[in-house]
Amino acid sequence: MIDFFVKEAISDEEASLLLQQVFSLAENKVVILSLQEIENLGKKLPKFCECLGVKSLIEGDACTLLQIHRIEIPLDIFLKRLQYFCKTESITCYVPSENIYTSSYYNYYKIMPDCEMIEVSEWLKDDNENNEQIYFHNKLMKN
Repeated sequence: MIDFFVKEAISDEEASLLLQQVFSLAENKVVILSLQEIENLGKKLPKFCECLGVKSLIEGDACTLLQIHRIEIPLDIFLKRLQYFCKTESITCYVPSENIYTSSYYNYYKIMPDCEMIEVSEWLKDDNENNEQIYFHNKLMKN
């Protein structure tokens, strides 16, 4: 499973298109659900599903959390395909980097449509001091 963030709020159809293009899957092989929908389904996912995406709304420097289940892909290929998708669809994504822990922060690749991928860190404060730190949290988990 990989969790990544999309700066914009995206629809289920846009999330499905993202997964179809990044993982080279047909539309009928991708299923996008909310957390509530997946809880209601239990373990009864459609048999045709090769890639399951769970979409949640979040707050901060990103609006959508997309959790990807049931797919295997090397990180370098995933990042190249996601970069291409971000460029063609003009969206920005934050993907965890392979260097997960540094100075107690999570590191992410910021993938933007108009420039090279850069590494940024997540922080837990509300004040954004520079462009190299990002902040987001799941609305469902907020008190």
